[in-house]
Amino acid sequence: MSLWTTASAGVRTCRLLERICDHFDEHKIEAFFRKWLRRLPHAFSSRDRREGYRYDSSILQGEFVLTQIWDRPASGRCFFEEVIRENRCSCSLAVS
Repeated sequence: MSLWTTASAGVRTCRLLERICDHFDEHKIEAFFRKWLRRLPHAFSSRDRREGYRYDSSILQGEFVLTQIWDRPASGRCFFEEVIRENRCSCSLAVS
């Protein structure tokens, strides 16, 4: 049996890796984070930490995908020019 299998969407995935990741929870991730904070140098002194200053872990992830297939380079250029036009900042910056 191969370690790699093909998912229904055509993406290759690793079953072993999925099983390992399924065992992670917020407590295990936090413990791992704190373990390495104890070992690695950082900006907070012992006094700072006693006074409540500390690092917090945060896991945020966003994925945005827009798949485009163009029949010629000019089509791609038109698409990107339109994206730039639509997302241009509407504010004006004063230059002194």
